[in-house]
Amino acid sequence: MPISAASSLIRRRTAALSTSLISSRMSERMRRNVATTSGKTVMAADGTVAAITKDTNGVPIIVVKHANNLLTVYSNVGDLKVQKGDTIKRGGQLAAIRSDGTAALHFEVREGFDSVDPIPYLN
Repeated sequence: MPISAASSLIRRRTAALSTSLISSRMSERMRRNVATTSGKTVMAADGTVAAITKDTNGVPIIVVKHANNLLTVYSNVGDLKVQKGDTIKRGGQLAAIRSDGTAALHFEVREGFDSVDPIPYLN
């Protein structure tokens, strides 16, 4: 392989690796696993329960729709207190942290389909 072709191939692979690492870091920043205690109540801001589904392990995932096309996603929960379509007020109970497995809440904020940094919404 000529040096110029090899050099071009190395640049493309390096660029792909860099893009992959940046995407991975951005992805990590866009979701949070919040350490807590088993059985602790999971609360939300004003909104409507848009969906309740389960992950591949059968653990519930709750999606709440808020004003301005904002969605919050909660997983690693159990003992659900809401159903799809329920209106929830700030501080309203959604569920509790599961008693089996890791005592942590998985939390995401989305503007439409785009994940955004959840930190500003937690304050």
